[in-house]
Amino acid sequence: MATAVDWLHGLADETWRDIAGRLGLHALALRATCATLYKHVLALKELPVTIQLARRLVHFLEHEFYREVTNLRTRKLYPAPEESRVLYQALRRANPAEFFGMLHALETSHGKRLKASRRRFPSLISQFCHGSSLTCLFRYRGTRAAKLDRCWNEHVFSDQDLVKVIHCIRRYATTFFVTNFRNPSCNDFTTSWHLAAERGNLEVLKYFRANSVSYPHATSLHGNSALAHARRGLDLRLAALDSDEKKAAVFARFAAVIAFLKACNVPDHEWRSPQATPFDHNLQPDTDSDASVGSDMDIVDVALETQMQA
Repeated sequence: MATAVDWLHGLADETWRDIAGRLGLHALALRATCATLYKHVLALKELPVTIQLARRLVHFLEHEFYREVTNLRTRKLYPAPEESRVLYQALRRANPAEFFGMLHALETSHGKRLKASRRRFPSLISQFCHGSSLTCLFRYRGTRAAKLDRCWNEHVFSDQDLVKVIHCIRRYATTFFVTNFRNPSCNDFTTSWHLAAERGNLEVLKYFRANSVSYPHATSLHGNSALAHARRGLDLRLAALDSDEKKAAVFARFAAVIAFLKACNVPDHEWRSPQATPFDHNLQPDTDSDASVGSDMDIVDVALETQMQA
């Protein structure tokens, strides 16, 4: 006679939590199967951070949906402002793996419907990214990724990590990377494609080309191609260096970028200096990060605070 396998006590607690992290919100159904999982191994505070965030976000967005549909502001149907701030701060502190893992948890629950509104879980992703009071946070992350910002809280990305973040953002919104934004370093309006060329980021350029994010022949507002941006970026960096060794490393990096752009048939022409604009005196170096004083993140905080008091 076959011996029964005690899966509950036969697997380590961390193994159960790893399984829960891969199940998405289905982990909540798993923890309800027995008291040991419910109260100890998979207690709410023991669940992976991605599941905790996803669970709290589902409740928040569902309540917010009812507020918009029914225009009810009762304590029972809508989270208190303090609860909303707590969730916002948790999302702001989340690292990239936790932030995108939370959204992935909603995706893996595509077969489920919310009990109250009967909406499918993926609709919550659209609500969070495009039509929620928390959308400002997603837009901030998307905008920083479009400007190739390597910092996410205390995390500093390598080129490969930056590409992964861009890929995750593009799963939910693609407009960030094809929209012109002001590039203070050249007093021009460019896209992520031109900025990657100017900074010599070959990994990002290869990703954009492989995924048709940008048209290779596209030029900036003042008519500069990605190849012109790459040559200008090389000249600026060489002029700022004294060491021959560092200059050689920079030259080699940009040589690979220029060769790649030529292989993509990007137009090659001299740099076209943008005309001075009335806003030149307002241009500042694009060095904003999560921790800087007066950063975009501070603006997001103020905007959210205003919404919560409404």
